[in-house]
Amino acid sequence: MRPADAVVPGAEVYAAEVREEVWPLAESLGVVRCVSDITALADLGLDVILDFAGFGATTAGAVDIVRPGGRVVQVGMGRLDAEINMNNLIVKEVDLIGSMGGGVEDLTGVYDLMASGRLTPKTR
Repeated sequence: MRPADAVVPGAEVYAAEVREEVWPLAESLGVVRCVSDITALADLGLDVILDFAGFGATTAGAVDIVRPGGRVVQVGMGRLDAEINMNNLIVKEVDLIGSMGGGVEDLTGVYDLMASGRLTPKTR
């Protein structure tokens, strides 16, 4: 299953991942482009950024590059603190939302996708 299909059918998925050795796998699964730092995607005007790392700089970078009126969903908590450029947050009217990663309905949906064979997790 393509990552975009797991999120929103028809969406394009980009990834910021420091471990370059996993980029070929991500791209084989449909990720359009991998970069080591989210700010390298600034020219795209991304609508939504999911920050699964949460290392402060990743959150700040996401707020800086998401399109005006865009949304940053904070899932990861690699650090407990982040220094956010408040000008970008306010002037661009960015929605910064915390998420525990989903609830029972989300997990049920993932299990249904796995049971149907449409989602086969890569574990190695």
